[in-house]
Amino acid sequence: MKDKVEPQGWLTFVQNSNTTNYVKLAYLLALSVKSTCKHNRFAIAVDPETEESITNKQRKAFDYIITIPKDKPFYNEWRAWEVTPFKETFKVESDMLIPRSIDHWWHGCRLQDVVLTTQVRNYQGQISKSKYYRKLHEDNFLVTAYNGFMYFRHCEPVVAFFRNAKMVFENFSIYRDRILVGCSYDTPDTDVVYSIVATQSKTPCYIPLSYPTFT
Repeated sequence: MKDKVEPQGWLTFVQNSNTTNYVKLAYLLALSVKSTCKHNRFAIAVDPETEESITNKQRKAFDYIITIPKDKPFYNEWRAWEVTPFKETFKVESDMLIPRSIDHWWHGCRLQDVVLTTQVRNYQGQISKSKYYRKLHEDNFLVTAYNGFMYFRHCEPVVAFFRNAKMVFENFSIYRDRILVGCSYDTPDTDVVYSIVATQSKTPCYIPLSYPTFT
């Protein structure tokens, strides 16, 4: 487990694919965070092959570059609590931009140990009502989690949350075949895994505020 050496900061997972250079996306994300937010320490978790592709210019935008084993897409996400160097973490997807300061979100997110995004917005800034990609959630009464943005602090309930996420990833065939109704996923994405874990959690993994959210 990586020591938690700083109070708060940002973390994203970066694993290049044959079609997408996620390092470039994470670099732009880091620049946007550092341009808009007071709390802007930034860490990336990368597999060895991706780490080798990072340029010297890009390295200057990342305060921490943490090497993790290469795995299937999404499957390393359960390592977030283990690899983050921060006592409080905003974990985001690398293909995002932060156009203005959201430093005030830290205060609201502290209402829970883990806070998932449960509502997203359209290009007009309106809360999206579309359930087109959420039929599995509705049919199984799952918390609607969006992995694009989440908050967690380093404490025992969070350790349990991510251990449960690892368990769901590793045993998803059981959930798919024996527990979930109408599940067509051969392999799960992080939205589905976090929704399952949040639904099973004894404490809420969301807050009654207008954030976190994203477009």
